[in-house]
Amino acid sequence: MDKCKYPGANTGSGVEVYLIKSTDNGITWSTPKKVNTDPLGTGKQHYFPWITCDPDNGNIAIVFYDNRNVSATQAEAWCAVSVDGGDTFEDFAVSDVAFTPTPVPNLASDYMGDYLAIAANLGVLFILAGPIPVQGIA
Repeated sequence: MDKCKYPGANTGSGVEVYLIKSTDNGITWSTPKKVNTDPLGTGKQHYFPWITCDPDNGNIAIVFYDNRNVSATQAEAWCAVSVDGGDTFEDFAVSDVAFTPTPVPNLASDYMGDYLAIAANLGVLFILAGPIPVQGIA
């Protein structure tokens, strides 16, 4: 199976974020690991993931949009962090308000834009989740 095409087993109406990794320069790949920690089968959407690895400590962080706590027409920005090489994740809300994804006028049909970015260095996460307001990250 081509892991780039089929990263995880999304079933039902929900969409999850998965991580797969290789420790041998891409010769073999791990089984997909679900990143968002809410239960499977809820029909919630998790999408547009961005990933970073802190070069100082090896921690992995992934930011993504998520509607687990809001209506199906809204989203929030969430971040999942792994301190054990991607074996387990803890996630938390980044945005302090929900927003309603809407297409960008005159750009592309049904495309809302992708306004997430993430970087890490020396144990500090830097998250961009615009154009929605976000809480401070320390």
